[in-house]
Amino acid sequence: MKKMKYNLDMLFADIFAHGATYYYNGEEFEKNPRTGYVVGMNNFVGTFNLDKCGKELVGELMLAVKHCNNIIDTIQANECLGLWIDEKTNILYIEKTIIYSDRKKAVAVADFFDEIAIWDCSECEEISIK
Repeated sequence: MKKMKYNLDMLFADIFAHGATYYYNGEEFEKNPRTGYVVGMNNFVGTFNLDKCGKELVGELMLAVKHCNNIIDTIQANECLGLWIDEKTNILYIEKTIIYSDRKKAVAVADFFDEIAIWDCSECEEISIK
């Protein structure tokens, strides 16, 4: 089984979409699942400042792609690669995530991992928990 490789084109598309989730079912990746609640696992978290300019921004983006591929290399079935942008700070977060079907469980896990928010896949919206 060959896992996908993340690239700069994918990163730009995901930044312009204000984030993305890539769910791995053990055989292939599905982009932006339509149901469930995405929760960061508070490991493999990378933060990248999109306010940088010129070469510094290019460097941030290249590190972001590398970080995505590091997560993909370690991802297991039923885990996800998640990307989202904090609109207040213009920081891109990249982390390993998991999807829960139950909102209460997702919030409890997010609280345990000290996450800022979860993502509601069916409503395509962030749910703040802090």
